Amino acid sequence: MTHPIWHASGLSPAEVKKILSDPKYPRFGKLAASLLSATLEIKELSRWISPRILAENYDRKIRRHLSQGRLRHDTDLIVRAIQKQIPGVKGRKDRVSEVPSLRAYTDSQVMGQRLRGYRRDVAKLSAQNLAKRMGVSRQRALDIEKGRSSMTLNTLFRYIEAAGGSVSIQLNSRSLYG
Repeated sequence: MTHPIWHASGLSPAEVKKILSDPKYPRFGKLAASLLSATLEIKELSRWISPRILAENYDRKIRRHLSQGRLRHDTDLIVRAIQKQIPGVKGRKDRVSEVPSLRAYTDSQVMGQRLRGYRRDVAKLSAQNLAKRMGVSRQRALDIEKGRSSMTLNTLFRYIEAAGGSVSIQLNSRSLYG
């Protein structure tokens, strides 16, 4: 089965894996950046590219193909976490101390980062204004964004609505039952 990212380029899964297994291929950087643009889930990434190859080549060959903004920031955090877990791999020195360990990088932290990006970049709201709209303290809003606080669906809906967004939920039967 062809992954949607590769479908447009006409590459087979075998060709994609071959290119992503060798950074010397000219298309390696762009293809790896396309993969990172489509998913930041570690499990999905490791199906296509070895964590070591990703970690060793991110700064030199992949990062420049990513667009600026939230996606690059989120990708930087995840790759820095991977780099910290692999012995002998050194990443860029900027913000390395901010990167949590890979095990500590939870779903609530990822969700919180996305919510914060939406609040700041799309809704153009301060944490104080968002908290006021939600009816919670500023600290509570910041705790949600940092993944320190458990978040129910009701809290998620309130956050997004306070930021002027809307919520839709899609159930995927394959992930639920297969």
